[in-house]
Amino acid sequence: MSLARILLLSVFASCFSAALYGEYRQHGTHVHGEGELLVVLEDQALDISFRIPAGDLIGFEHAARTPEEEAAIASAKALLRDGDQVFTLTGAPQCELVRSSALFALTTHDHGEEETEGPTDNAAQAQEDEHGQHAEFHVRYKYQCTEPMELEAFVFNIFEHYPAVEKVKTALIISSEQSAATLTASQPEIRIKECRFSIGSWCVF
Repeated sequence: MSLARILLLSVFASCFSAALYGEYRQHGTHVHGEGELLVVLEDQALDISFRIPAGDLIGFEHAARTPEEEAAIASAKALLRDGDQVFTLTGAPQCELVRSSALFALTTHDHGEEETEGPTDNAAQAQEDEHGQHAEFHVRYKYQCTEPMELEAFVFNIFEHYPAVEKVKTALIISSEQSAATLTASQPEIRIKECRFSIGSWCVF
């Protein structure tokens, strides 16, 4: 991949994320029930990242204060790191997961954003107004695909696991082509290419 193309993809991804993040913040908070997703396929590399309000997944948006809340965060992170649980790649792109990550990011209006892993002992923080504190899960996957041109569709399964997620604003970059869509429980799929004739799981043309 050329340096110019890498820079182009980086700028596009940053602008997409910044635009949605700005939309979250214009009312002083993010939008519950909504997430954002970026899918980039370049050569044989498939990169997927998304962010979603923690309240839609675990029911709260503060640092874990009890062992039960700590377990809820850990359980969500474990599921989110498992690409097979979160989405389906149809066709036969032969993609292998290289690495994945799922972070619980806590934000307060006064202190900005930070990543937190365990329960807090700060009593003052426990008393903080919930409306001044928010949290999101930030998830990333990197795949290596030996047959990337065989990828037919991307199906986002997050709605099956977390019904509180209502829609996910999505940007798709395939080589130099860019598109956008809004995914929902009734329409969780992005078509990469149309298959007019198939044999088993193989798209012939």
